[in-house]
Amino acid sequence: APEIDRFGNAISYKITWPQGGSQETVAVDRLTFFSKVLQIRDFSPTLKTSGLSPLAPASLSIDSYNESSKFAASYLRNSCVPSGALVSQSPLSEEQVTALKEKLRQHYQGSGKAGLPFVMGAGLTWQAMSVLPQNKSALTDRYEDSRNVCRVLKVPAVLLGIQGDSTYNNVESAKEALILDACVPLMNLLASSLTNWLLKHEDENLYLAPDY
Repeated sequence: APEIDRFGNAISYKITWPQGGSQETVAVDRLTFFSKVLQIRDFSPTLKTSGLSPLAPASLSIDSYNESSKFAASYLRNSCVPSGALVSQSPLSEEQVTALKEKLRQHYQGSGKAGLPFVMGAGLTWQAMSVLPQNKSALTDRYEDSRNVCRVLKVPAVLLGIQGDSTYNNVESAKEALILDACVPLMNLLASSLTNWLLKHEDENLYLAPDY
């Protein structure tokens, strides 16, 4: 992790080695800003020394997708049947309620038990509950979350099998966009960072460049 001065410049890096957990401090030259540590980062207007990860603006979409996936998995475990309620004509004890819940979980919950006949005791009726519109949207909105993450990372969604994005005419044009919009800028960032770190203090005319 970089150690910052009051002007927002890194003055040293603290490194914790995985074996043994020992720490080492690597200094930064205050005049040339050269260090034995190379930190490659994207531009950030507020985080000068750490940069802004592409995943940061996509974090909300990632969290939303994960929660939608959990909801979809739970929906499948319930045989894709909306939740419901067992209505009793007489009060039930805590033991009876617990036994009914356990019976439902063991014998009727899960995609492999879909369609099994539901056997209830006397005085019990099943009251099905419909799927709310917001619950339906939770099953479909995760595809939009996937597309948002792809947009942030500049990866054409169609290459990942995510439908609904008609930006590209065919897969070949999508592959070309992936190379030009995602791969080439990343390679240029790596090359320029390595050039400034390894060569510029030796010879201004030396530089590293990807061979496309």
